[in-house]
Amino acid sequence: MGDIIMVPFPYTGLTGSKLRPALVLFISKQDVTVIFMTKNLEGADRFDVLLRTDTYNDLAKATLKKFSKLVTLDKGLSKRNYGFISDSDRRKVMDNHSALIKLGY
Repeated sequence: MGDIIMVPFPYTGLTGSKLRPALVLFISKQDVTVIFMTKNLEGADRFDVLLRTDTYNDLAKATLKKFSKLVTLDKGLSKRNYGFISDSDRRKVMDNHSALIKLGY
């Protein structure tokens, strides 16, 4: 958990996909569960996590981790490793993910 990878992230209506950075939440033998990342900082909800650029993540701009947009994909769809998040950002992500589960989302 904590790697940033490039994956073809599906559109909400499943009409296609777009290659985007995504935060790895869980890896199994064949699949990877990732969190959508966006540079659009508007429309954030209380569970989203703001990730600023730093030496770990190699991102050009600050991004939001959108917990409302999780997807599980075949690991073979991952295009490249983009970096990783810091320990403090990893804790924020895990805290928000735990809060969502406790609320039944």
